[in-house]
Amino acid sequence: RPAGPGVVAEHVMAVMGIREDSGAAAFAAESAGGSVSRLVRTLASRRLLLVLDNCEHVVDAVAELVISLLQAAPYVKLMTTSQERLRIPGETIWPVPPLSLPLPDSDTAALQRSSAVQLFAARARSVDPGFVLDAVTTPKVTDICRRLDGLPLALELAATRVRTLGVQELLNRLDDRFRILNSGYRGAPQRQQTLQATIDWSWSLLSPQEQTLLRGLAVHAEGCTLEAVEELCAGTGIRGDEVLDILARLVDRSLVIRVECPSLPRYRLLESVAAYAQRKTHELGETAELARRHLRYYAELAERARPHLHGRDQRRWLQLLDAESANFQRALDEARRTGSAQWALRLANALTWYWFLRGRLGEGCRALATALATEGQAPAAERAEARTWHTGLGMLLGESGAEAGAEQDGDRPERTVGRARAEWFLGFAEWSLGALTAGEQRMNGALADFRALRDAWGVAGGG
Repeated sequence: RPAGPGVVAEHVMAVMGIREDSGAAAFAAESAGGSVSRLVRTLASRRLLLVLDNCEHVVDAVAELVISLLQAAPYVKLMTTSQERLRIPGETIWPVPPLSLPLPDSDTAALQRSSAVQLFAARARSVDPGFVLDAVTTPKVTDICRRLDGLPLALELAATRVRTLGVQELLNRLDDRFRILNSGYRGAPQRQQTLQATIDWSWSLLSPQEQTLLRGLAVHAEGCTLEAVEELCAGTGIRGDEVLDILARLVDRSLVIRVECPSLPRYRLLESVAAYAQRKTHELGETAELARRHLRYYAELAERARPHLHGRDQRRWLQLLDAESANFQRALDEARRTGSAQWALRLANALTWYWFLRGRLGEGCRALATALATEGQAPAAERAEARTWHTGLGMLLGESGAEAGAEQDGDRPERTVGRARAEWFLGFAEWSLGALTAGEQRMNGALADFRALRDAWGVAGGG
């Protein structure tokens, strides 16, 4: 493996046919530094474009060589390809994105115009001449391309399986992508023979801290914010003030994708990179701990957002919660799986007003039902609050038997602001559905609690 700029310079000279035994005095040195000097002297007056490919494994050496060339050879232009930038003056970055993917709900013709779909179809026909991209196969091929993030190598590896599996079975088996995409083309570099080998190559170039951060990112669903990365990496040997720099290096390597959102920038992994990092997490025995941290962070985020949904920053916090819907669902699933009833109830209760404001009553009702069915210990007030919200949302959805849900609380657990607001909402639901007397009584009871608890919003809304 090349280790310094001199060795890289020797490779460049070999490809360009620059002889080291020309006899010129300037070419007499045999050291690594002499190789750089010889290459620079040779190219000093030349006009050419020099392309250096796959520089990521020798990026420091390439950077040193390029600096020397730019200083002494003014007519030489350089283009380098790498998973990370050289970080030198004068460098212009041109990211190479995955192939284009069609927009959701596109018609068949639009799906077939996608460059990712076209590449897959071309490679599939090369191994199966009978393959046809038609109204039946096109949506399935599109789903395969989306699952593989439009990555050309992954699409080519997948297409080789069409003759054996067909597109539907191939799509069904992509959850086990590293076993399925394990047969490349003869003559390709070893690291491009399988999807596993390709990501192994990229992983091997990362520092331990970068690998740790990737494993932390992989626990999220549909990306996360910088704050979430900082929180989940706490206690892993990475200090909070180090996270940004490490994350920036991963973005530079295109292993992490930055996505602009209305609230805050988000960072996500390509699906194949996430699957690989999750396997590494499992191998290291970190899965349970990362999932626990993920659950705790998103439950506390929902609780932190809750008061802002009743204030002047409501719009900003609604947008923030919109972006985290998938993470909230993943956190709730983890709470149910591990019997963490208190965390499940805290998360669901904190999101109730959000679901109501967004008109996502069915989603809220299902989440509350999941939280109430989660095993484990939890305060009676938390359960009562969730049950009351579940009843109110169910009534507004017209679910039969919803009214009975709030009657299980004969002992009236400790009154809290959350419980009082849930009672007020249930009264609102009863009033809205024509049960005027019952609704008024319940809302008046909630108003008394608001006053006792000094809840200004509740007094204003309930009065």
